Amino acid sequence: MKFNSLMLVPNRLKLLYLLRNSGFEVRMHAYEYLVAYNSRFLCLILLFPLDNKATIKVFDWIPDNSLLINKIVSIIKKVEKDVAIEIK
Repeated sequence: MKFNSLMLVPNRLKLLYLLRNSGFEVRMHAYEYLVAYNSRFLCLILLFPLDNKATIKVFDWIPDNSLLINKIVSIIKKVEKDVAIEIK
């Protein structure tokens, strides 16, 4: 098992604050983040630090959301640069 910084609570909180400081509304629960933008649900982020993976489940409630999703990917990479990110 390779160490992943997302295993640590302070780093998951860092991800929470980076998302919020970037204009997203975020509700965190352990390894899950429910993300909204302009009071509309955008996506659900699921972290799997033991597998060094993250999944972003995108909701279709915001049209043309690709720029927002790319921003989220870059924020996740700031916390753990080697994480594999799958977008569904």
